[in-house]
Amino acid sequence: MELTDYRDEQIAKFLLFALDEKAPATDDYFVLSKQLTEAVNKLVVQGQTIIFLFDHFDEYQNRIPRSFFQLLRSLKNIAKYKFAAAFATRRDLAEFVDPEILKDFYDFFIGNSLYLKIHDQVATNFLFSQIEKVFAKKLSGTDRKTITTLTGGHIKLTKVLAESVLREGIPLDVETLLATPI
Repeated sequence: MELTDYRDEQIAKFLLFALDEKAPATDDYFVLSKQLTEAVNKLVVQGQTIIFLFDHFDEYQNRIPRSFFQLLRSLKNIAKYKFAAAFATRRDLAEFVDPEILKDFYDFFIGNSLYLKIHDQVATNFLFSQIEKVFAKKLSGTDRKTITTLTGGHIKLTKVLAESVLREGIPLDVETLLATPI
């Protein structure tokens, strides 16, 4: 789900939705945050761990109000060690998050970095099978390996190149690929 409105009420509704809770038909932030607190408390009592993943965080972090981090902190205080917030970005958070936010909410950012490898063979194989299903054509094992090598395993580049090979029959040599607009 994608959040497009960054007002406090909408953020609270978004987090409620992420917890599979029905948001009340109100825009009162206090009512929404109370329900969010109760939802987190209920999950903690059930022994659940809560992890919020904010994907592409670097694209919208400058539109998020300070109250967002305050809300996360209050939820973290309720859930104690059963709560995590993951901010997926393409670069270090310290490079673009407001220094005041970093200072006040350092526990969300500092020393909690994870770096994921670009190439995941299982995901790549799944991608190839999905593309082959859509095009009703098969890539040979050699073509799959060549595509993965040429793209460095980057999943979006792999997708574009595999689709181009199946759709247009482009040969997988570097000279042809460099001369062909994709």
